[in-house]
Amino acid sequence: MSWPLKFNCLLLVLLSAVATADEKDHVVVVFNSKLNGSEEIAEYYAKKRGLSDEQLIGLACTPNESVSRQEFIEFIQKPLIKKLRDRGWWRIKENGSGPNDWSVAESRLHYLVLCHGIPLKIDEQPAEQMAEPVPQAARSELTINHAAVDSELALLPSPKVPISGFVPSPFYGKNSLDEVKDWNLRAVLVSRLDGPNPDACKRLIDSAITGEEHGIWGRAVIDMRGITEGSYAGGDRWLESLAEFLTSSGWNPYIDRTEKTIDDPGPFQSSAIYAGWYQESICGPMADPNFRFVPGAIAYHIHSYSAQSLRTFDRHWVGPLVARGVAATLGCVEEPYLQFTPVVDVFFKHLFYGKNFAEAAYLSVPILSWQITIVGDPLYRPFGQNFDQSLDAMEKRHDTDLPWAYLRKAGQLAAAGMIDPAIRLITAKAQENPHFLYDERLAQLYAAKKDYADSIRLWKQCVVKMDQPALKAYYLVSLARTEWDAGQAADSLLHYRKYVEQFPDHPAQAAVAAEAKAKASENGMKKEADYFSRLAPPPPNSPK
Repeated sequence: MSWPLKFNCLLLVLLSAVATADEKDHVVVVFNSKLNGSEEIAEYYAKKRGLSDEQLIGLACTPNESVSRQEFIEFIQKPLIKKLRDRGWWRIKENGSGPNDWSVAESRLHYLVLCHGIPLKIDEQPAEQMAEPVPQAARSELTINHAAVDSELALLPSPKVPISGFVPSPFYGKNSLDEVKDWNLRAVLVSRLDGPNPDACKRLIDSAITGEEHGIWGRAVIDMRGITEGSYAGGDRWLESLAEFLTSSGWNPYIDRTEKTIDDPGPFQSSAIYAGWYQESICGPMADPNFRFVPGAIAYHIHSYSAQSLRTFDRHWVGPLVARGVAATLGCVEEPYLQFTPVVDVFFKHLFYGKNFAEAAYLSVPILSWQITIVGDPLYRPFGQNFDQSLDAMEKRHDTDLPWAYLRKAGQLAAAGMIDPAIRLITAKAQENPHFLYDERLAQLYAAKKDYADSIRLWKQCVVKMDQPALKAYYLVSLARTEWDAGQAADSLLHYRKYVEQFPDHPAQAAVAAEAKAKASENGMKKEADYFSRLAPPPPNSPK
């Protein structure tokens, strides 16, 4: 076992031993008493997490997603401070006679949960109308005063922070909240239970509870852009780092490094982890209204306006992801600039190291009083139990997700350079209880050690046995690619052709045809290249 894998496993063991039962005692849930369904979501969450009525606070504010700065202060910020004080969540110390001359001396509050109906974002107000106007010469895109309500409320215990611009997060770059002394006297971890409608919000809660109790079992998909230099290369570096981390953890992620977002639905079957960028609205296989993530799934798409509205099933990203079953996601209500968005690999790593959702999110966000919204149950801890402990428990109850667990175990072995032991493990499990996932993974493992004969045999087996069109097409293309790597050009192009003929309406057909055309041209196979030319898209900037 490699040292990173040893470290990851040890850390998970230690973290799983940390008591988390009292986290719920530090939660306050806020709902909008003027919007039907908002209080119902709060009560639903309270029942699921065992919260008391004292932990539910109703505010009478606009039900709109956008709110003016004045409305935010008068109907959200001030009433919330008063109720937290009156109910004993805060003991406030008066430091002077001014409206903001106070500080939090004692606090029981760690997590603030905003329910569907609490406004999402604060509108920009002209600088001249602000109580603390920004001088004309100092104004820039970083001194705006609009913000996500969540990010602004994260600094609720700090009354003297500036409204315009942002505030560096005290949590960013830390390994734990405990590294920030008395942090809850200065900040609070704010997330929201929000989405297209109240039913989707309840499913968001249920997804987290299921993922926490049962584990997250399924595929991981990483969709990069192939950027290697310039100001946007950072996004790809985050995703590359995440891909490496997932691989070392046994996830065997599907990785796309091309500019275009993934359009093949095959790798998205039973999706548990997704991270990608940069499309304005949900796209590809996930855009299908019937698409569903597995319970407990975590997804994050980097885009400047990914959460501009949450009350939508098909625009932007966060609302549609909630509608499709994720338990946790993050987004931006307005332009945040890439360097100020949640750092995707840091976020996922903290989750895998046993942190709950709110902790992982805030440890990955560089600034507060800005544009980030964090959507999901803050207490959701998907990886609180050590993997081997989870596997033992699953074996005892003969869990239906055991094939996924064995695949992850094999992935850990393969990542540590032990491909043959990984193959022996999956082969043994396939003999005990045949499953298409075992054949698929064995085909990949044999290809990794360049045993192409066995890999091709298994891909053919996958194609013959599979009756799900999305996976059958995926397997057929995987077979063709493996044959090409094995030097079997004619067989490879034959299977590319079979894919084209059997799946004429497949979303990825143009991209796959272009791939096959390039290979045929490379090998001097003009007839085959001409065949695929009819289906492949024209090169960029060429005459249509």
